Amino acid sequence: MLSRTKCLILISALALALAVGGQAASGAPDDAGVASFKTPVKPSDLLIEERAANLLDSATKWNRGYVGDCSTDKSNSFTLYCSLDRAAREVGGEVDERSAVRQESRAVIAFLTANEYGMDGFNSDPDVTFSDVQTFFNVLHSRLTRRMEEQNPSRTQAKGGESESRPPVTDADLRIVRRARQILSSPSKWNRADNRVCPAGAKTFSLYCALEQATKEVSGNFEHRGAAMQESRFVVEDIAPNAGYYGHRLMDFNNDPGTTFWDVQKFFYVLEQRITSQKRHVV
Repeated sequence: MLSRTKCLILISALALALAVGGQAASGAPDDAGVASFKTPVKPSDLLIEERAANLLDSATKWNRGYVGDCSTDKSNSFTLYCSLDRAAREVGGEVDERSAVRQESRAVIAFLTANEYGMDGFNSDPDVTFSDVQTFFNVLHSRLTRRMEEQNPSRTQAKGGESESRPPVTDADLRIVRRARQILSSPSKWNRADNRVCPAGAKTFSLYCALEQATKEVSGNFEHRGAAMQESRFVVEDIAPNAGYYGHRLMDFNNDPGTTFWDVQKFFYVLEQRITSQKRHVV
């Protein structure tokens, strides 16, 4: 398990990664040292990511030490790099180092760590756990999906409709998130059995109800699809390992037995950082 210091670094890095993951580079190399030109995401990039995650779907398949030529390795255990290498060859017949999935993989490693040691260094780091490997694939999938959606905004709206709408954020949304974080400031205030019904005078709050209460206090009325609420749903998609199984993102993340109060704090941290970043880019 990563140390607490490393976890704090991971949360900060994850917030930054999710906030800037879909933005096009402006010409100079970014802080991660990734090439400034971003190759457009293609369906094959997602297929490669999904196949690599499937190849490396258990700790018994994880090879922590091999650093040789992936193309000649016929074993059934994989480093992170070799899982992506094998997946690329299976999906497209060759490995393209300039592909979107390769670029985003390097970016994810840079964002998730405090070290600039690349994929092999991350793979062999004794502090990295198999859970961290799964986090890598979760974040990679989210970044590729988000970039593809931003390349095809009309398709995204048609697919998701109102549930995927993204109203512009305002100063009020930032105040809502900060107030919700205060409302849900300790485990004793957390209601782990959310049903999206938020009674007046409640002493405990789910994530959904903390955001609802904060919205009412800040803006005077509650908007189910307001910017703060929508961004909170997208954060759940990006940080929750089981998000793909959720019917109601906020409620199900809140009620998930695997969600801890530390995850709740991470949720608010990422949400605040994302809204702050979006506000900076509002023209």
